[in-house]
Amino acid sequence: NCEFVGSSFREAEIHKCTFISCNFFRASFMDTYVNPESFQNAIIDDQYSNIAVSLYSNLRKNYFMTAQKDFKNESDYQFYRWSRKLMWHDLNKTSAALNNYLQVLYIFFLFVYDVRYGYGYKVKKIISTNVMIVLVFTLINFFSFKTVFPSEEISIIKILYFTLTTMITLGSNIDPQNDMAYVLIM
Repeated sequence: NCEFVGSSFREAEIHKCTFISCNFFRASFMDTYVNPESFQNAIIDDQYSNIAVSLYSNLRKNYFMTAQKDFKNESDYQFYRWSRKLMWHDLNKTSAALNNYLQVLYIFFLFVYDVRYGYGYKVKKIISTNVMIVLVFTLINFFSFKTVFPSEEISIIKILYFTLTTMITLGSNIDPQNDMAYVLIM
């Protein structure tokens, strides 16, 4: 447990360090090299989310000024994550019912966004988003296929094939004869 209240990190390099249960209230960073993952366990209680928001805001500025793109993306992610926690903490202090209802919906949306897509670009999130989109449209096509094509025989492979060829606008003059042929074309 360390106290870095009001500390100023200038022209420093911090390598392979992990801060655990530390207070970075009003700490500032300038021309400093430090991985934002070092701070993941620094603030562990949501009631101190204002300190985390301030910490990651300062880290974002530092990374922007020093052109540390990879670190900036991670600090962006953590900044927005802690901002959501701060909004939730502040919501618990207010009493207006309608305002609370709207804030809860907004925070729920941010939570779903954070869990499903996150903030920043991460390959696994881009891939999972595309898979999710394909699955949703496959389900839509599955339930509406008989209406659109009443004479066609339904199989999940045909529906997936139809969805993918429609989404990537390839189309095809090839008419597969069985499910294995559909899989090979996809």
